[in-house]
Amino acid sequence: MAPSTIRVPREIRDHLAELAKERGMTIGQLVEALAAEQPTADQRAERLAAARETVRRLGGADIVSLGMPGPGLH
Repeated sequence: MAPSTIRVPREIRDHLAELAKERGMTIGQLVEALAAEQPTADQRAERLAAARETVRRLGGADIVSLGMPGPGLH
């Protein structure tokens, strides 16, 4: 993967550097780990669709029929 530059205020950079050091990683690795913890709206919708399909396939009720919001209905 080609490296990129992200411009942030010095205080944020220093904070990220300290967090990365505490975890024994680089700032880039820290940013990658933090980003991986936060799925996009499309990724959440895909996961929900997959979970609904699993429930349907196993003979359970549709999540929406149980009063759970659908994708994009937070």
